Amino acid sequence: MNPQLEITGDLSSDNVKQTLLEHLDQVDDYFEKIKIVVYNKPNEVEVAFAISLKSKRSSRNWTRVQNNLARTLRSIINNTDQNFRIVIAGHEKPNITEMKHERVTWLPVHFPPPTHISKYSSDKFRKCRVIGAYLRRSGSQDTLCL
Repeated sequence: MNPQLEITGDLSSDNVKQTLLEHLDQVDDYFEKIKIVVYNKPNEVEVAFAISLKSKRSSRNWTRVQNNLARTLRSIINNTDQNFRIVIAGHEKPNITEMKHERVTWLPVHFPPPTHISKYSSDKFRKCRVIGAYLRRSGSQDTLCL
């Protein structure tokens, strides 16, 4: 069984706070359904790379977005210290081999992608919130979303 995280709704409405709380509840429900694997070794700090990926529909060049992500992931994956994980949230899953790595987690989001450049920041923020909720559920303390 591979449940999918589904976040829907319009966060631009007057009840943004309530909608966000409902979405975070959905995230909690999602993680109740799956087993979360934590790579931490005892007494070691794990680094979590949180990536908010631009939507294919918002991108001028999806191939470039995928190539840049692949290079970024290879750089992280080839690190000598393997005490890390990479969590990526986005609308469309990139078709790159690095996404299959055991330390890469894909979190699909199902709210609409931004249609105007003025909405890019809120889109990134919403994806970072999903990643933050995932990392908190799996035991991470601090998160910096890229």
